[in-house]
Amino acid sequence: MHRAKGRKYRHCQCPIWVDGFISSEKIRESLKVSDWQRAQELVRKCEIESRRPERPRRKSLSACWADFLVDIGAQMLHESTIRRYKLLQRQMESYAENRGLVFMKHASSRASNIGRETRFCSTE
Repeated sequence: MHRAKGRKYRHCQCPIWVDGFISSEKIRESLKVSDWQRAQELVRKCEIESRRPERPRRKSLSACWADFLVDIGAQMLHESTIRRYKLLQRQMESYAENRGLVFMKHASSRASNIGRETRFCSTE
């Protein structure tokens, strides 16, 4: 393994990471390339533009549901199955609205609580 050779070893195929500051903003992330020349070009481009490399846009919960409903419509699922998904959509959107969640990333980490927090369970 080349790890023992340190950060200066340049003959591996591991992804190259950028570590430093761009416009006083700390940056440490993979460039997702293993070619040093290409990595330097990406860093130079970011320095010129004084910004971080673009990240994927976050997707709202309602946009995810819209895409999902289009997908299940194309699958020709039974009407009762689609109706249950739409019920789940209403429950999730209500849950998210009550807690101020907008993006799917926020909702997915807490989505498992929907059933526990929205239903009344009787132990008697």
